[in-house]
Amino acid sequence: MKDIKGYIIIGLSIIIGSIIISYTIHNNNYTALDLCYKDVYAAELESAKESRDTLIKAKEYAAKEAMYECTNQ
Repeated sequence: MKDIKGYIIIGLSIIIGSIIISYTIHNNNYTALDLCYKDVYAAELESAKESRDTLIKAKEYAAKEAMYECTNQ
């Protein structure tokens, strides 16, 4: 039982350590500008998809509008 106890402690410490590491890697802190850009870009892309010829032009227009609206407030 002593041998198994050591392996269990090592295994649990590895699992807990990996959870902590993965949480810190995937925990992105966004600035207000990032959140503004993300929201405006999504809204502009939806409206631009209907009026633009291609998806590339729609994305280009949405990116320009999002950058303009979020930086000129």
